[in-house]
Amino acid sequence: WRQVGSSSTEKVPVDDSGAWVLPTRPARGEKMCPDGDATLCPAFEAIDFSALSAETVAEYAEAHLELYRCWAKACGPSQDTLGQAPMLKLMERAGMLGAGGLFADRVAVQLWLTKTWREVCEGGFGLTLPQFVAVTGRLGGMLIAGCTDAEPDGDDVPSHIQGVQAFATQVRQAN
Repeated sequence: WRQVGSSSTEKVPVDDSGAWVLPTRPARGEKMCPDGDATLCPAFEAIDFSALSAETVAEYAEAHLELYRCWAKACGPSQDTLGQAPMLKLMERAGMLGAGGLFADRVAVQLWLTKTWREVCEGGFGLTLPQFVAVTGRLGGMLIAGCTDAEPDGDDVPSHIQGVQAFATQVRQAN
C-alpha cells in the first residue's frame, strides 16, 4: 500500500473488520483510533425534516428537486443551459400543448417562449437553473389561473411557489 501510494483505491489499509493489513506497524499519522459512541454525538441524530419545516417548504423543495431533474435531463451532457427547443419538448411531454393545454399549438408556444426568453435570458442562449425555475413558476401560474396563451394579470396571480409546485405536478403526472 505504501509503495502504490495515492493511486491506490484503498485510502486506509484496513480490511472490512477494521484490522490493519500491512505487515509493518502503522506510522504515527496512520494510527487507528476507535470510534466513539455515536449515540452521544448530536451530529448523528436523525433529523425529521418534515416535522421541523413548514409543509409548504417541504413541498417546494420536492418540486424544486423535480425541476432540477427535468432541467438536467433536458440540458443534455456537458451543457448548463436549456434552449427553447428542449423546453418546447418538455412542455409537449407535460401536456401543455393542444386541446386542454395551456397553448393551442406549437406556434403559440414558440411565440410565448421567444417573448419569455428575451425577458428572462437577457440575450443569452438558454436558461440556467434559476431562470428555468422562474419560467416554470410563470407556467405553473398560468396552469393555476387557467389562462391560455397568456400569463394571468390582476390581483389573482398565483405566487411563484404555487406556480413551481403546479408545474412540477403537471410534469410528474405526465411522466
